[in-house]
Amino acid sequence: LLVIPIRAVTNEPATKEHSLSAYRPYIWYGAYVFGLSPETGFALRGTVQHGSGDSGYYYYGSSASEVKRSLYIGDVLYTMSSKQIKANPLDDLATTLATVPLPPAGDIYYPVVMK
Repeated sequence: LLVIPIRAVTNEPATKEHSLSAYRPYIWYGAYVFGLSPETGFALRGTVQHGSGDSGYYYYGSSASEVKRSLYIGDVLYTMSSKQIKANPLDDLATTLATVPLPPAGDIYYPVVMK
């Protein structure tokens, strides 16, 4: 089992409220879960989502939705971000057994250098 934290950024067509450019970033936060076997190699078993949207802070990686840790006990995968802890069965990662929300830690703001 291999669990990789993922921050996937894609360009989506802009909506009316984002009309300054043709595209805007869409961010998906979570984990990709892979199985490994000698016959098939790495195979994606599923994903676990911790958040999504168009956060302005994805450049610096300061989102509370980014997965920081993962572990499995028995047949349950636990993924942890600053925002929550999720439990998903390994045989059906699309199903969430439990979600424990965590108190907000606050955003990290980075200075912008103006010339």
